[in-house]
Amino acid sequence: MKIGNGFTFIEMMVVISILSIVSLFALPAIHHSLRQAELDHAALNLQADLRWIQQMALDEPAISDNFQLIFDAAALNQYWVMKGTQVLKKVRFPEGVRLSYQPVPAAVYFQVSGAPGKGGQTLSLTNRRSILYVIIEGAVGRVRISDTRPERK
Repeated sequence: MKIGNGFTFIEMMVVISILSIVSLFALPAIHHSLRQAELDHAALNLQADLRWIQQMALDEPAISDNFQLIFDAAALNQYWVMKGTQVLKKVRFPEGVRLSYQPVPAAVYFQVSGAPGKGGQTLSLTNRRSILYVIIEGAVGRVRISDTRPERK
């Protein structure tokens, strides 16, 4: 008498083969999603830090130009939030995310009014497949993220 519990070796190999083929197509999509999430996260952090120094400039008008965000122009993968010569925060972008603004601004700071000290700027963050723009509006100091390059006026 034969008991039919379990699977045969052939059935197991067919199932494993099907799962392998499906994972071959799924893994690149997952990898791309992770890279995109890292880029989104880096852009959101940069936007938040720009808004932070803008708020500090508004809150402490006597020393507003001492708050600045300084970029590493050589490596293009990190920046520092500074108050005078004191480093308040050091941020390194995730692996593969780079600042692609050319030329890289040495520093970004805001005036007492909240407007950027050097006028409007666009900072580009990129990985191998995507690019996001962190845009600082010149007149009002609005900081936003976009996936399309802003028009020059």
